[in-house]
Amino acid sequence: MRIITPSEIEEVAWEGYLQPSGEVYRKGTILPRVTLGEPAWWPAEQALKAETGKQWVPPAGDRRYMLLRLACTLHPPREADSHYAEATLTAYLRPVQSAEGAVVAHDLYPQRLTAERVGTFNVKLGPELKFAGVVDASLAEVGAEIEYRKAFPVIQGFGLGESAPYWQFTRHATHPLLGCQSVYAVLAAPGDGAGVRVSVELVATLDTRFGPFRLGLPEEARAHVSRTHLFAPAGHVAEQPPVAAIRDLLEAAFNEASLRSFCADRPAFRPLTALFSQSDGLAALVDKVIAFCGENLLWDELLAGVQEVSPRQYERFSQIRCDAL
Repeated sequence: MRIITPSEIEEVAWEGYLQPSGEVYRKGTILPRVTLGEPAWWPAEQALKAETGKQWVPPAGDRRYMLLRLACTLHPPREADSHYAEATLTAYLRPVQSAEGAVVAHDLYPQRLTAERVGTFNVKLGPELKFAGVVDASLAEVGAEIEYRKAFPVIQGFGLGESAPYWQFTRHATHPLLGCQSVYAVLAAPGDGAGVRVSVELVATLDTRFGPFRLGLPEEARAHVSRTHLFAPAGHVAEQPPVAAIRDLLEAAFNEASLRSFCADRPAFRPLTALFSQSDGLAALVDKVIAFCGENLLWDELLAGVQEVSPRQYERFSQIRCDAL
């Protein structure tokens, strides 16, 4: 699996200006602007199966695992003598309808990244989904290549095994703290839960001609930076949709290029682009879309999207489904 870390945010969750955190902010000082990206999710079971061609067996226990990416952009301060000294990006994790257990960070990437380590990083998802160091992968491990397209400031991850992991970005003399920053976490969720809720918090310290100021997201931004990712609880047998009819619908409504574009243009289906390979034809792409929707309970979103882009084929599908009932 190849995950390319974007050099800019493609899907915006919220964009606006940070506000002072409990401090008196000197009148006339211009507030800095930031952008928070939509979280990106990769179901661990499907990602590893796509890589190895075999069913992945999770670690002992009933936990559910997924890979989460968060991204933010710190835009340049508009005052020439101001700069970011540090910033902290926090993910608050909680389960959806879980009788017991918490959602925790099973692993973080990067855990520590210095200014000198830039470029393309090869990491490993081992049998227990643990990120190892940047070393050659053995045959017993599943490789995941994360490509950083630009130099990064110093990054330190905290909160392994906790429900509020965070990453601290520190300004480096040779690399100002600016631009798009992306981080990853392997999440472990309760097996009896319906999904994961993640809320994002961003705080930063801005050094100005009046001194340092600590800033955070305004209150109205909080509703825009909370997301829920649903999945079928372990052991739960969901009602099966007419998969054969949906397969026929997708093959009639799309060609290879348009189905790739359909998934890339919609946040709910964008993780599929990491599972698609260049050699996949239409049938293979459809198989992966169907498996992804079954894992993530996205049938309604899929059908709504097909109805939007191909109403004629969707109408034919609806008639066939009504006749079958």
